[in-house]
Amino acid sequence: MSIKVRLLLAALLFAAALSTPALGATYEVQLDPGKWCNIDGVCTYDLELDWPYRPNGVDVWLLCGCAPPSGQDPRIRQDVYNSSEDTWTDWHVAIENGANLRDVRVYKVGEGTLWPYELLPDVCGFFAHVITSGNPQNPMAVEPGATLHVEFVYDVAGTPVNITQYPTDWYAIPEPSSMAALAVGLCGAVCGARRRFKK
Repeated sequence: MSIKVRLLLAALLFAAALSTPALGATYEVQLDPGKWCNIDGVCTYDLELDWPYRPNGVDVWLLCGCAPPSGQDPRIRQDVYNSSEDTWTDWHVAIENGANLRDVRVYKVGEGTLWPYELLPDVCGFFAHVITSGNPQNPMAVEPGATLHVEFVYDVAGTPVNITQYPTDWYAIPEPSSMAALAVGLCGAVCGARRRFKK
């Protein structure tokens, strides 16, 4: 085998290794049954969590024991500190053996604008996201060192009740280069239309 072929093969193997996503990890958080409390008539569990992991579903949290001993419909309220290197634009939640998800509130602490959310079609859950502002430094996005508030109410529909969660960083926030490319493209389209119109 020639040196060129070996170098090409090595380069292909290296590129394949780089493009293969790393296996993700699941980090379990066991809820203490004694910490459920009644707040405004709703059985509530308050959490303060720190997320140093990878986004986009590569790493996930698994909250275990999310059915209160009282048998009431539960509410989870959590403040999630972003200690990662990523800026979050979405938050995903899926509830195993949950039903009738409601009262979803997600927002960046200190900024306060509620993120819109969409219910998942095949499982009890949702994903919430920033509102695209056209600003690359969207004030709703949760940069490293900021905190995201996430809360929701659901019905217990079986056991065990576990909640999988993770942030994502892919929701559309146009970057300056994308906006410049769009402007150049629009300018070209307008100039082309003018020429055709003049003929």
